[in-house]
Amino acid sequence: MKFGIFSIYASLIAMIYSSWYYFQVYQEEKHSKPQKLQKDILTYNIKQARLGYFAMTGMISVASIYLWVLIFTHQFQVDYIYRYTSSDLSAGYLFSAFWAGQEGSFLFWALMLALMGTVFIHYARKLESGAMLTINLVQIAFLLLLIKAGPFVLSGSFPVEGAGLNPLLQNPWMVIHPPILFLGYAATTIPFAIVIAALLNHEYKSWIKIAFPWTLFASITMGAGIIIGGYWAYKVLGWGGYWGWDPVENSSLIAWLSVLALFHGLLISRFRGGFQKTNFALAIFSFVLVLYATFLTRSGVLADFSVHSFQDLGINGYLTLYIIGSLSFGLALLYQRKNEIPFVEISFDSLTKENILVITVLILVTSAFFILLGTSSPLITNLLGRPAQVETSFYNIVNLPIGILMSVALGIAPVLLWKSEGLKKIITELVLSVSIAIVAALIAISFGMEKILNILFLVSAVFALVSNFMMLIKNIRFGWNLIVAPIAHVGVALMFIGIIVSGVFDKSERVILTQDTLQNVLGNDLVYKGEFQEPGGKTGVLIEVQNGNSKFMANPHLYQNSYTQGEMREPHVEENFLNDLYISPLQVIDKVGIEQANLLTLSKGQKKKFAGYDVRFSTFDMDTHQQENGEFRVAAVIQFTKGSQSFEVKPAIVLRGKEQEYEPAQLPKRDEQGTPGKILLSGINPEKKSIQLSFDGWLKEGDIKETPNQVVVEVSNKPLMSVLWLGTILLTLGTLLAMRRRTMELKTSI
Repeated sequence: MKFGIFSIYASLIAMIYSSWYYFQVYQEEKHSKPQKLQKDILTYNIKQARLGYFAMTGMISVASIYLWVLIFTHQFQVDYIYRYTSSDLSAGYLFSAFWAGQEGSFLFWALMLALMGTVFIHYARKLESGAMLTINLVQIAFLLLLIKAGPFVLSGSFPVEGAGLNPLLQNPWMVIHPPILFLGYAATTIPFAIVIAALLNHEYKSWIKIAFPWTLFASITMGAGIIIGGYWAYKVLGWGGYWGWDPVENSSLIAWLSVLALFHGLLISRFRGGFQKTNFALAIFSFVLVLYATFLTRSGVLADFSVHSFQDLGINGYLTLYIIGSLSFGLALLYQRKNEIPFVEISFDSLTKENILVITVLILVTSAFFILLGTSSPLITNLLGRPAQVETSFYNIVNLPIGILMSVALGIAPVLLWKSEGLKKIITELVLSVSIAIVAALIAISFGMEKILNILFLVSAVFALVSNFMMLIKNIRFGWNLIVAPIAHVGVALMFIGIIVSGVFDKSERVILTQDTLQNVLGNDLVYKGEFQEPGGKTGVLIEVQNGNSKFMANPHLYQNSYTQGEMREPHVEENFLNDLYISPLQVIDKVGIEQANLLTLSKGQKKKFAGYDVRFSTFDMDTHQQENGEFRVAAVIQFTKGSQSFEVKPAIVLRGKEQEYEPAQLPKRDEQGTPGKILLSGINPEKKSIQLSFDGWLKEGDIKETPNQVVVEVSNKPLMSVLWLGTILLTLGTLLAMRRRTMELKTSI
């Protein structure tokens, strides 16, 4: 434990050492002319700066490995390990416990940034001193945070067992989702550092080529993390969707949209030399938005509004200072250099690839702004009074028109060149795409799509799909370099089609399934077969499903989450290309037997039918005169009514210190053949003002009707979800190919 803390402190010392020498290098490069540089001193300072950075990387790696060792050897005296692990966890989940909590995720973030920095050094060239100094300062901030809230703190005791990992996180997708997302978060530091170095060095040309692959890497990792998170929510959470516009989910999306805008802006700067001020600002904002996302997730400020929010570790002020400092320094430096940054006017006299890229950047930024506004509503309204958040419909309302504009831009982009072309030629090339899109809209209308914005969204998405697919087929013979954008844009179009079709044509039905009884739901024959329990403790229900010749056993989970003390539902999703069958369990209704039949729960003043009588709990009758003897007697006044017959009984509980004694009340015979019974006050719930009554020897054989087990489930048909997921794969693949292309360009220029 002390070794882990020592490693963090050693990493901080190494970072300060490296930063000092990088600062010396920057000063020498700034104040000396190239021909007068003292090469030996400069070379020495660079070596020392790199040595310090590599030492930090080594120490932070050692700290990370040490944490894994502590996790796998079950050192529960470490508070972090106690809270997120247990001895019965499998190796995969023990491995992922590293980033299960806040402190571990911060360490993982610092590790990823350290490793990326060691790669970046080899490509930084003359921006190395300024960029690495910036990366160092960012890393110092994270190391200070780890000192404030690190994963190596002792709990003060030696528990024999840990609290365990939240069962909801015990899923293979959750092993993958957080580290990829954190990798994307860390990756935004590199474009930010490149931009700061370019501004410090008055370098407005070479930085673009260096920033390209890193921006794409940040886009890939952050986007993949968000997509995997959505797929995990769809497959595991059981609420029927993949994106809930949760504030913490939104915060990642905002940063990703900003990174995507930066990449498209860099294309303009790469081929036309302009748009640099905007790109500098986008790189700064992308990094700050990641910090803001971290603030929203980790500070606890959204604890009342987000299911993903972590507890407050007392780092709110630290994160706020970090955000304000980064934003202020970046924008102040940009403002100082604004007059010397090259300006190239963009003409909108005709439609060109440059114009459509500018429009794309504006669309992405607009979407990010509105989502940021909605996500920040609890913080904004808190300043005005009582905190509140916007309805989820707000995001759909503002983003639907934006999605339409984005799809139209995607559809037009493939036929545009950097130089101006005649409008007639552009229209001619788009006729087929528009025609197919209109046909798709007519088909959707015939199936019941009614809202005009939904129809326009589908038309524009199909238009984008066909246009980019045609360009993909046309360019594929010229090599993979020319199909990068069409692949990614086909992916976006498929995503949009999947989103709108699955959203509009989703059909759901909530039903009660009786065990071993066939019931047809949404065209599927369902038979509830009973319950099951897995070795890990999760329980669920077995439902046999048949649709035509297709037959399978669905096994949705419904279990008590010991970690959160809540009930968890994991759906069964039967995925098909055209339609997903989604079965989510809501409640298991156990059969009623003799024990359950003899129990009756009543609230004060409530009346229920029991054994042919109207049974009413009118009030409590408390005998307080015996309190001096240490006794306290409370009776429930129960009234029975059946036609003209009525009577009243008072079963009671007598409390003597910590002991309690039950005083049953006698019940009359129900008929000449019957026997007298007893009624017992078996439970009192003061909070709900309710009681539980237990009957003995009063029910007749005909009163008890056992019913079979039942389960309440929600069954949904979700069309074209596979198209949505295919789109995310193609988008990621296209971005990956784009990163490879820009990395190869950077290597050849070194």
